[in-house]
Amino acid sequence: MGTEDRPGGTGGDGASPFAISALTDAFRRERAGMQGQTPTTAKDLTPEEAHDAAMAHAIGCGAVDPTSVLGSNEVENVTGDRIDDSVIGFASAFVSVAFAGERGRYRVGSIHGGERSRSWRPAKKWDRLIRGYVDAVPVEGLGDQAFRTGGFTVVRSGPVVLFAEVTRDDLGAGEAAALADELLRLALSNLTASS
Repeated sequence: MGTEDRPGGTGGDGASPFAISALTDAFRRERAGMQGQTPTTAKDLTPEEAHDAAMAHAIGCGAVDPTSVLGSNEVENVTGDRIDDSVIGFASAFVSVAFAGERGRYRVGSIHGGERSRSWRPAKKWDRLIRGYVDAVPVEGLGDQAFRTGGFTVVRSGPVVLFAEVTRDDLGAGEAAALADELLRLALSNLTASS
């Protein structure tokens, strides 16, 4: 069973309070610099071609390209922070874009079926995700289902599962969570508009 298949629970009905979900574990590895990033310079590829090549597998497994649902200007408008840069990150179960601002960092990503998935089953992935957290708090009025845990918000809307995380020293946990929710609302709105 791969990391993306283990929600970090103990198996059965109970989850250990010390369990680490697959998503949290992937975040930790990405933060530690162990995840691949879309190359900005490649000998034979333009940055756009490198991005498309890197995204092809994730989209094939059910991901949405996060750069297609949220751009730097939109993040600036929602957060009031000037965005200096953005970086695409990949893990076995998600692809994300991190926007670096003057006051903080804003990450929006799309969770997918993982490398071993033959077909994308968002409801099954959602059940595994939410079971992996003992501190999951439901969020009302956001997509079909949403929960907040460990500093990020996860939302399901039809076949799409997105997450957002806001890291800013000048905001309390509640304010950062509210900002993450707003980023997700905009991402879902853009996703619907492009369908």
